[in-house]
Amino acid sequence: MALPARTTIKRIIDRTLDYFRDKDEDFLGRSEILGYINDCKDDLVNKVNEIDEKYFYKKEEITMANGTAEYDLADDHSSVQNVGIQYGGQTKPRPSTYRRKELIAEEDEPLFSKNDPYHTLYNKKIKILPEGNSDTGIINVHHDYHPADFGLESELPYPLNKYPQVFLNYCLSMGYYKDENKGMGDKFDTKYQNGAEELIGQITQPQHGEGGTIEDNDLDIMSRRWLH
Repeated sequence: MALPARTTIKRIIDRTLDYFRDKDEDFLGRSEILGYINDCKDDLVNKVNEIDEKYFYKKEEITMANGTAEYDLADDHSSVQNVGIQYGGQTKPRPSTYRRKELIAEEDEPLFSKNDPYHTLYNKKIKILPEGNSDTGIINVHHDYHPADFGLESELPYPLNKYPQVFLNYCLSMGYYKDENKGMGDKFDTKYQNGAEELIGQITQPQHGEGGTIEDNDLDIMSRRWLH
């Protein structure tokens, strides 16, 4: 029942249907199994966060536009940790203070300083105060994010493609629980939990090469492709 590397989402779905002899999708539909796969992905994300809260963390760099205060944030961001703003003419970013939108009065905006900037967040947007003063300024947004859901035509990215059985076992456990077969559901859930533990252990640990341990800032770049 093992799955090969470079496994597609379609292959996991096909194997799940094969296992339940459900080629006509009378018991499980493809969209339902895809939902299981994305639930599995979300569960893995939560498990990773329990071990390394900074794993799903990256810096987004936004180029300012002169006279513009509001900018779009990346679709995959979940929560902003900190913001640094480098206005035109400055040599390095200044830490920006967060202020709730409703606490910023329009008449107060001219009082904000480029050396002590503020920002507010709403609807996947960031507003900086004062507004951008050139087309060369930079806004550095450090944020958590959540990997996007898979689609029917997706492939498991590295390093998840080394552990496709983890996803299959999750789908099989959900299928058996749906069929009210707790014994088989528990059996495949145990297989899933064991495989998930091995997978997470691999992607949250620094790798060792000929040059020794990689520094924390460069932790196992290859293993983190899932995140980008």
